[in-house]
Amino acid sequence: MKKVIKNVLNEEEAKFLIKNPTDETILKKIKNIINDEIGPIDWERPSYTRVEHNGKHLWHFDTGAKGNYAEKGHMEWCEYGCSILLTQGECGFLEYRDGTKLNHFLDLAIHSSDEEHKITDYKGERITFLAFVRTLK
Repeated sequence: MKKVIKNVLNEEEAKFLIKNPTDETILKKIKNIINDEIGPIDWERPSYTRVEHNGKHLWHFDTGAKGNYAEKGHMEWCEYGCSILLTQGECGFLEYRDGTKLNHFLDLAIHSSDEEHKITDYKGERITFLAFVRTLK
């Protein structure tokens, strides 16, 4: 499963989140949308969120089940990966093994942990909000 929810953040919120990655107001907004789409989510450990600067990711599954990048089994608990690209420009794409490529600036991309994906090469600065979650279902 993969889906995109358009315009989850505006540019001002994205810039603010880059500088304030633990801001509860913006994080609550994003978490509520994720809960509405795939929840309910167990937001306690091991689920987590972070803002990543210039991540390089080859083909992988978020669970680490297989692929040429992830450590085998490093997040077996992960059911869904979620991301919002917070910068624009030559930031690369989120690419899925089926050939789908997303420039998800300000959009929330959600995929189940069985979706193999990578970040394509890029030249600019790439800053991304990430969430790796386990549901309460």
